[in-house]
Amino acid sequence: WDVVRQLPSDPTFGLPILIHPAMLGGWLQSHPNDGQRDGEEEHPRGLSHEFLFGVLPRLCGGDAVIFPNAGGRFQFTSDECQQVAEGCRRPLGRFESILPSPAGGMKLHRVQEMRKTFGDDTLLLIGGALLEQGPDLEENARMFAHSAGRDRPYCVPGREVKE
Repeated sequence: WDVVRQLPSDPTFGLPILIHPAMLGGWLQSHPNDGQRDGEEEHPRGLSHEFLFGVLPRLCGGDAVIFPNAGGRFQFTSDECQQVAEGCRRPLGRFESILPSPAGGMKLHRVQEMRKTFGDDTLLLIGGALLEQGPDLEENARMFAHSAGRDRPYCVPGREVKE
């Protein structure tokens, strides 16, 4: 995390900082009754989804955070994903909001659902699904952009772009 924190302070860096969750699962708060014996009082251990994937990347200077979306290859619930998005966006003193990026096995047919769930200020990460769609990667990317409400790359839905 300290390296991530140092990057935005370098005036020559000039690139967006995307936080990837590799190997962070062990830091997460356990679900209720995980590994508990009957009658044992529940004491959550670990960090919340909101903090680990939403707040901490903001505190370190990240611009977007990739996290496993519900319904993908990993076991995050819809509520946990909403907590991540909230951690990315809620007021936090002098810290700007960052883009949530739901990922982890997302398919093109889920893009509209993700837009509805997370809003247009979301970084959509569709990787392998573009390759699975067919051999024409450029056409697959166009289909992805269209389903995301963009008629061309780098276009925010509902905003006119001056050429």
